[in-house]
Amino acid sequence: MITYREASKNDYKEIARIHASSWKKHYKGIVPDYLLTEKLDIDRLAIWKERLKKSNANQRIILALDQNKIIGFSCIYLHHSSGYGALLDNLHVLSSHQGKGIGLILMQKSFDWVFEMTPEDQLYLTVLSKNEPAKSFYYKIGGSFQEEYMEEFPKGNSILVQRISWNKRPTL
Repeated sequence: MITYREASKNDYKEIARIHASSWKKHYKGIVPDYLLTEKLDIDRLAIWKERLKKSNANQRIILALDQNKIIGFSCIYLHHSSGYGALLDNLHVLSSHQGKGIGLILMQKSFDWVFEMTPEDQLYLTVLSKNEPAKSFYYKIGGSFQEEYMEEFPKGNSILVQRISWNKRPTL
């Protein structure tokens, strides 16, 4: 049975592992290979340790667990960009658990939190334009295309992304 809870500061290692694993699988062939090496693991570990170290009322990290093992997460920031609403900064589910509705539930829980905290805001994310499986999922659950543009990516790279948003709860 899949359960969901808010992340605690001690969850950073598993979150970082899932984040790096997801990038290595889904970004291969889209971003330069040197960005997907073991340094990615170290980088994600440092980022998630810092993000979870201190409390941030505008941030929420929701975990999906299978038998108390973290198998996915979402990370949302309220008031991220003026005019765009709340940013879904990360949504990752282990490959072994994809296709079971976990990503949709994480999206719904993220949307519900945003709506509860700032009902006037919409939820949005950016996705790599060449990440067809992710884009397909986002559009399938009601995402609306907003724009396509170049965004700065780690290590000084720029990459083409799409901004996708939801002004109503994601659903199939």
